[in-house]
Amino acid sequence: MMERHIELAEETRGMAQGPMPARDFMNEFLPWNDVTPKKFRNLQPSAERVKNLTDMATASEAQTYNLFLKAFSGWPLDLKSGEQRSKYAHCVLQWKDSHATPDKFCDSLSVDLSAVDVDRPTIRRTDARKLDFANVETHAKLKPKMWDDPCCDGDAASDSEEDDYEDIEKYAGDPSADEVDEENGALDEGCENHPTEELLELDVARDQDLKEDTTAEPTEEEERTDDAEPSPDEDYPFDNSTLCGQRTRGQICAYAGATMTLQFRTHLFTVVIFGSYARLLRWDRSSVIVSRRFNYAEHPLILFRFYKRFAQLTLAQRGRDPRISIPTRAQGRRARRAFKQYAPECWRGEALVSVREQMSVTQLALLRLTVGSGEEKRVFIIGAPRWQQGGYSPFGRATRHGMAYCELEEETFFYKDYWREEAPHSIPESEVYDLLAKHEIPHVAPMELGGDNGLETIGHDYASKAWARAHHKIRRLIGHLIVLITKGRPLESFETAKQLVSCVADAMEAHQKAYELAGILHRDISARNIMMTLNRENRQGILIDWDHCVLVNKFRDSARISRTGTWQFVSAYLIESPTAEHTFVDDRESALYVLVWVALRHLRHSLSAGRLKATLAIFDACVVDHGQRNVGGEVKRNALIANTFSSGIGLKVPGLKDCLATLCDTFAARYVEIVESRHKSPKAIAIQHAMQRESLAQLENSSWFYQTLRDFAEEIEEPPKPDIDWCDNMEMVRNAERAGTRKRGLMEKKESQSKRGRALDGNATPSVSLDTSNRFI
Repeated sequence: MMERHIELAEETRGMAQGPMPARDFMNEFLPWNDVTPKKFRNLQPSAERVKNLTDMATASEAQTYNLFLKAFSGWPLDLKSGEQRSKYAHCVLQWKDSHATPDKFCDSLSVDLSAVDVDRPTIRRTDARKLDFANVETHAKLKPKMWDDPCCDGDAASDSEEDDYEDIEKYAGDPSADEVDEENGALDEGCENHPTEELLELDVARDQDLKEDTTAEPTEEEERTDDAEPSPDEDYPFDNSTLCGQRTRGQICAYAGATMTLQFRTHLFTVVIFGSYARLLRWDRSSVIVSRRFNYAEHPLILFRFYKRFAQLTLAQRGRDPRISIPTRAQGRRARRAFKQYAPECWRGEALVSVREQMSVTQLALLRLTVGSGEEKRVFIIGAPRWQQGGYSPFGRATRHGMAYCELEEETFFYKDYWREEAPHSIPESEVYDLLAKHEIPHVAPMELGGDNGLETIGHDYASKAWARAHHKIRRLIGHLIVLITKGRPLESFETAKQLVSCVADAMEAHQKAYELAGILHRDISARNIMMTLNRENRQGILIDWDHCVLVNKFRDSARISRTGTWQFVSAYLIESPTAEHTFVDDRESALYVLVWVALRHLRHSLSAGRLKATLAIFDACVVDHGQRNVGGEVKRNALIANTFSSGIGLKVPGLKDCLATLCDTFAARYVEIVESRHKSPKAIAIQHAMQRESLAQLENSSWFYQTLRDFAEEIEEPPKPDIDWCDNMEMVRNAERAGTRKRGLMEKKESQSKRGRALDGNATPSVSLDTSNRFI
């Protein structure tokens, strides 16, 4: 886990903006609401609470958890079941020591201290979990020493330092304040009933019996190896470049990433404490805004005021997506009944394999997604987000998709929700679908509704503030939703090789027609972006995820734009060539890799577990150069030239081997260098050049690729029913790894970055940028 945190710290270099003065941070992001009475605003912590907080500065790591809980449990409100909540008191936090109780549904990740809103959860559950990232409202990371600071304030640390504290600390501590002001949270005459009856009507997730490894993260004593003073990063001086600083930054990024992955959120507030210092943090998908560090032992009221202000924030002000709520039990029953009609792959989502295999539709946690208002209001019931392997980064598009049940029409749809970049070269995906429909492009799902959802990140607004030290370019991201009429299942759930090849051909016909008729280049052909229709007797391929596409004319007329793609499937040419233009031939090469990758995982072949893993590693190959663009195309290129993806696999499906050999030979022409020597006759060299030109011409032919796939699909015979070609070769790899772990102890580790390193088990990673100038997609 430590190595993973270091990788994440490297990946997120320059994404922190700061140091923002703590007073400005709270006034800007945690403002007093008009309905919050003065009595609450003047609420003060007891002397005992203050002492517990200040004692943390000199306490051992084990003691700090308990001291934090004593300081902040019940602050500023402690609402018991059946009691009344003030109308202005939007949040009653329940803190837990969760450092040794990992979330089994979230890659066994644990955070030191986590808090939930006691009666306004994101998901209602039948079981009580010590740590549940899907319901965490905020959390705190505690580090024992000041050199664990993830950031470096530099000279800004002394600029008007007292200004941060003067307003915050104008109220003196009062030993009797707890007795007077914290009794039950009802500080004003305007109170609302505790909504126990309403809660009885809400849907409850019944997934408590899923099993998962619960190995906790190492303690600070186990992982401490470097006590160097904080040192600014060479390129991004607000980042602490020491090992301790990187580890802390990687940890807080992972915890924020997990929370924002498992919840629909616009932003998230957290706290990091190191030695006698602390920082306040506001995360969104574009960046994290960090306060100037402050000495909480000398100025303890800053943290108390932070959590006091937090308690009177509305759900939206705290970062909850205003479109999301908990469905009623009746809505949950109807949605599950509708989902049950489809294959589990359609509604399970991309949960961890061990969780996914045990999940039934009755255990599926559900959410209510409300779109629009008034007469145009639509309500959909969707599955709650689930952890995806490698999804630690809090930055980027946060794409979610799956089945959506519409009560009004009593129909199911396919939805996709994500954060799109606002950039001159980009076009909203909903507008892309309108263009595809206008030009009647085949094998594309028709859109029911789509558009921006009114949410956007704010990091770009603070990029030029006087207090902001050098950081990465902060993008403006806008929330976007599309709902598609045609539902599909993953390409990897095919049943026969004929079906697999035919569906890829369909998707690539859509790709080519969109390019020719609508002037749209997809730019992200991957296994996840090719779906299959649900009609088993007439399965067809569908090309989805057009959010990375560009309008060809805009693309050519504009300055060079960011390059994107799913790493495993990006053409060798693009990975090797930093300035190369992305063309439709690159997308075709990506489709070839999709076909090979899926065949390796799910069709019978002669490879052993070790050779299969090594062959799949070709798709993950990456050379990491600190601060530079990652490369890795040489391995793919050599595999094409050497026929590794055709004759080297030993496929046992007649016809598919010849299909792959033809395609690989043709694409190899992009990379083969014809060497002229005295041992070759001029005629032989001329023949080689002519064959290469012919292959390159085929690659440019508009219908060659998808038509070649169709021709071979016709020749591939289907097995006699009820037999199928599909098999799970990855189970062979997993069994071999488990056996190897028992024999050798820990498996050998492989150098990787977090967005690609999690793919070493053969799983495809999300789309990533291929530029250092625009890394988070």
